[in-house]
Amino acid sequence: LAVAKKELQESKAALELDREELRSLKQKVKEENGKDQRPHSCRPKRTTPASSASTEMSTEETEEYNDDMDDILEVEEKTLDSLLEKVKELSGYDNVDTLIERLSGFEESNFSRFQYITELEAEVGRVEDDIITATKELERMKNKGLNQQMEQLKERDLIKQSRQKINEKIQDLDKEYESQVELWEKMRTGIA
Repeated sequence: LAVAKKELQESKAALELDREELRSLKQKVKEENGKDQRPHSCRPKRTTPASSASTEMSTEETEEYNDDMDDILEVEEKTLDSLLEKVKELSGYDNVDTLIERLSGFEESNFSRFQYITELEAEVGRVEDDIITATKELERMKNKGLNQQMEQLKERDLIKQSRQKINEKIQDLDKEYESQVELWEKMRTGIA
């Protein structure tokens, strides 16, 4: 039980360290994201066709719309590239795939630890139940043993009392025998 509790504590500690490392990394990424985030109002707005009566855009409007969308995509791509570089810098990994594999490994490791901790907790619960049952049985056996001892002590006391009474009767009989022998001796000397 002590070994299982120790393993449980060690697994929980390792799990907490992994979680803390992930939280730290996430916080760093959030902080870095917060510095580079531009308000949404800075993005170019989507333009609509000039004439509301016509559903088709003119070539000029289409080109302007496409240029605006290209600008938006370029800004978003630069932002994503910047974020990716910051993640690489903060994590210490140059390869994003390696970082993803490591984070995935952390997730799998943490889940495995969680399952192991859950199993250990269940085992601890079963062992504690077994201990309670064994303790109750031991107490019952002790009480039974004490009751038997009490009965044996009572029987010993009765035997001692009986022995004492028998010894007293033997002494009385010995005295009576001696007095009978004396009487017999007197009668025998008186007859002789």
